[in-house]
Amino acid sequence: MELPPNPPVPGLGYYPANMPPPASRPASISAISVTAIVLGSLGTLCGAFNIIFSIVMLLSSSVSAAMTSSTQFQTTGFKAFAATQALLITALYGTLLVGGIGGVQVREWARKLLIRWAVVMLVWVPLSVVVQSVLVAMAPLQQMQQQFINRPGKPGPPFPVGTIKVIQIGSAIFGGAIQCVFPPFILVFWRRPSVVQAFAQSQPSFG
Repeated sequence: MELPPNPPVPGLGYYPANMPPPASRPASISAISVTAIVLGSLGTLCGAFNIIFSIVMLLSSSVSAAMTSSTQFQTTGFKAFAATQALLITALYGTLLVGGIGGVQVREWARKLLIRWAVVMLVWVPLSVVVQSVLVAMAPLQQMQQQFINRPGKPGPPFPVGTIKVIQIGSAIFGGAIQCVFPPFILVFWRRPSVVQAFAQSQPSFG
């Protein structure tokens, strides 16, 4: 009696005719996931440091007294904005780190999370840069001049106060531009059909 042929077994180098081989993972998944982990780790650490530094500055009576004429601590509105910015940036980069870890594991929730993260970053970062620039521009020149003159052993500012304002605003714009480089890559590459399909195929099936 002739025995029936053994059915082909996936994973041994060939696949049944009605079963296409699995699609290869797009390189953009690994590249963006690893980048997200690196930037998320650095951003979370820096954000946590900024939060601790701000708390120390506000709670220390001697430091707070010395900073009363500083453009960064001269108004209650800027204090609230600075605290909010530090907390939000830390949370955003913590989210980036979590999304990067999920992206390495090719989890669909990580793709959706980082796409939402990219949208929030592209809205928040330009807004924060505008607010910082306005607050620096509105700072009285005399107040900034007094801040440098009162420093022990320091005769005055290294640049004219107007130039210092320009440097501060330029630094805020440059920092914001750097933070807005990565989000477009997520919005472009992680919405491509091949990437969406790779994330969908990685989901565990039950039953």
